[in-house]
Amino acid sequence: MDIVLGGYAREHLVGMQLEDIERFERFLSLPDPLLQQWFAAGAVDENGTEFAELVADLRSHHGLTEADDGPRTERK
Repeated sequence: MDIVLGGYAREHLVGMQLEDIERFERFLSLPDPLLQQWFAAGAVDENGTEFAELVADLRSHHGLTEADDGPRTERK
């Protein structure tokens, strides 16, 4: 999760509003297995609705969409 979150943070933290930074900090305080599950599934459970937009943005940053099972790659 360090790689996933670190790359996102380097590109997005500078432009975030204080409220978004605080949400990101709360997100970072959650256990990695939970974050991994949300990132892989592209959705949060009922306890993570505060983070749904952030999870979607993280996935988009890494080239994933809700329907993807993995990173986008060119197919020949």
